[in-house]
Amino acid sequence: MIDSFRVPYTCISPGVLAWGDDCLWLSDYDIDIIYKLNTEGNELDSFTSPGYPLDMAWDGQYLWAIIGDDKIF
Repeated sequence: MIDSFRVPYTCISPGVLAWGDDCLWLSDYDIDIIYKLNTEGNELDSFTSPGYPLDMAWDGQYLWAIIGDDKIF
């Protein structure tokens, strides 16, 4: 382990992680929210996901997420 920090207090069930844009993207399994965190774990932004992400990836410009069996956003 290199480092650790607590998730945002509003995050109930941390889920999938992705690294990109010098930030850590974190999904919440229970409330379908995706958080954008800086390297200290501070919340920079958050938004509602159309469902629970099974996986996420950053392509250099966009955050992509697989939702369920048939949706990519």
